[in-house]
Amino acid sequence: MSQLLEHAVDLVEFAITQVMRESQGVQTVHVVEKQIVPWLGKIRDPLRLSFLVNRVAEISGVAAPAIQACLQGGSATAKPTPVDPRVSASPQEQSVEAVVVEAMPWQQLEPAVREWIGYLLFTPAGEAHIHLPVRQKFKARMLKLDTVWNLFVDEIFEKIVEGVCPEQVSAACWVSLESAAIQDFFRYTLEHKGAFWTDSVPQSLERIERAVEIKSLESQLNAVKSLLTSPQESLDSAARQECQQEFMHLCGRLRELHTQQRL
Repeated sequence: MSQLLEHAVDLVEFAITQVMRESQGVQTVHVVEKQIVPWLGKIRDPLRLSFLVNRVAEISGVAAPAIQACLQGGSATAKPTPVDPRVSASPQEQSVEAVVVEAMPWQQLEPAVREWIGYLLFTPAGEAHIHLPVRQKFKARMLKLDTVWNLFVDEIFEKIVEGVCPEQVSAACWVSLESAAIQDFFRYTLEHKGAFWTDSVPQSLERIERAVEIKSLESQLNAVKSLLTSPQESLDSAARQECQQEFMHLCGRLRELHTQQRL
């Protein structure tokens, strides 16, 4: 896998250059409009589509706005001027591209979150019993990931659904691996894969999820406690009663999680 990370062929670039090579003598803008845009039109994920439009623009020289116009039913020939989107794109377009290729360094993730993603990455092929909807709900409710880390985890989920071990999928098949931070994390997990290979992936994930939720609940509990111990005049009676109810709810949930932890 580490060799694939270092020597992976960019499938997007390969596919586009192959189309260009097979269409010698035809204007690039027409090749993009007639052969590449229909393929782009099948992509439903807006983040991936944005990334791929910018890659096609970079490789072909056809302006990204022209490709977007073609996707929306217009013509790419309206603005066929070759352009490097990294230099000439609008600030909004540049920010979209940057968000796809840049990510928070994995060292800045919470240790529990790094461990959780690592276990997902090494989920054995066909492990449907990891209760994927529960994992997806946990990510949406408890984790605050940036755009690229969110994409990376979603790609892991996709590969688990396909019945393959995500770690064994070719690096060229990951959009998120355009990010150096994600590549670095991949290398880190490969170097420490002994820590993630286990016969009890669901139990390991549940343990981490409980720990993350407990930490979050304790933080919320402290915030509510601070409100309840504030001067009497800072809260009206209705607000104070609501805080007391929330305090009791949080305490109950914490007791439940601590009990699960001991089992």
